[in-house]
Amino acid sequence: MPASIEAHACDILNVADGHMRAAQAKWDRLTASDLSGIRTKADLVARVADRYSLPQEQARGDVELWAADKRFAQWSL
Repeated sequence: MPASIEAHACDILNVADGHMRAAQAKWDRLTASDLSGIRTKADLVARVADRYSLPQEQARGDVELWAADKRFAQWSL
């Protein structure tokens, strides 16, 4: 099942799954505080766009590409 931007970031940033560490490795400008405050993928997109001065669509694409090779417990349709 393809990744959906509507999925909750708490699912993708699950510490036990290592996704939070992977996100911080991918976007090293995001702090632990940034990541812990993210509740949805839209929040992650907004934070990436802000920290990297990217347009929303580019940040969204970056998040989708990053999420594409991850296994997630739950996705919103």
